Amino acid sequence: MTSYWKEYLCLTYDDKKEYKIFEGRYKHLVKAHKFYDNEVEDYKLPKFIGREKVFGVHDNLVYGGELYFISNKQTVEFDFPGELNLSNWPEDFQWGAEWEQSINKIKSSIFKF
Repeated sequence: MTSYWKEYLCLTYDDKKEYKIFEGRYKHLVKAHKFYDNEVEDYKLPKFIGREKVFGVHDNLVYGGELYFISNKQTVEFDFPGELNLSNWPEDFQWGAEWEQSINKIKSSIFKF
């Protein structure tokens, strides 16, 4: 059985410094099979499960809630875009060479804001 999850590159305000970049994920809330409708052959998802907002289904799991980060090792905090540590974050996150084109686009967007 293969499993996967989506990761999001997040830019947000921070408590310690002005900004934070992190690799974010949503929580898996419940197994998706209870929301599958055989008549329409698709999921009928509620807007919320408990207090968590529902965003979708992946790998037979309903995901939602707030984006969270796994580790402080994969977080970069900075006060202005030109800081040295910001330019190294893709390598620090261990993004491989296959992502080089995407990384360059993201870097150029960050340095323009």
